[in-house]
Amino acid sequence: MQKKKKKKKKKKKKKKKKNEKKKNEKKKKKKNEKKKNEKKKNKKGMMSSFPEACTACPPLPRHPQPTAV
Repeated sequence: MQKKKKKKKKKKKKKKKKNEKKKNEKKKKKKNEKKKNEKKKNKKGMMSSFPEACTACPPLPRHPQPTAV
């Protein structure tokens, strides 16, 4: 007698993948929004940390160059 080969059932993964993609996209959107909000907060904080009366001071150089000694 020959042994009958068992057919393996293929599991459906397509639907799961789609849902995961949607979840990942939502997570990414939330992360990006959080980052944007943090940047806005930081900008506001930076602006408020400098007193408005100090306009006589020269603006600080963003990339200070090493001075030759």
